[in-house]
Amino acid sequence: MNASDLTTLDDLTPNELARSFSVVLRQWLSDTEISRINAANAASGYDASSCASHDYCDANMAMLEAVSSSTGIPIDSVDVVDARFCELSNEAWAIAKRAGFNAGGIV
Repeated sequence: MNASDLTTLDDLTPNELARSFSVVLRQWLSDTEISRINAANAASGYDASSCASHDYCDANMAMLEAVSSSTGIPIDSVDVVDARFCELSNEAWAIAKRAGFNAGGIV
């Protein structure tokens, strides 16, 4: 599926967004940084609701770029307080995190 096929958040699945988010993070960060993020996220005592990607980049902007590249919606037009966006991005983030930000590992 490509951006021309999608026009709203309702058209986007969490897995599609997780793949796109993983691709963006891997474009922005080095393999070493991704490995450090994954290690920190897996560490005992690390808050499971947090993500170490924020230590290396503006991961919220990475998620917005992923939404934009997946749907064609301009980044500045994404309503970040919309309940659908929050639910979708949180679910996609969890999926991407579990997959180690490896887009190929997300079905």
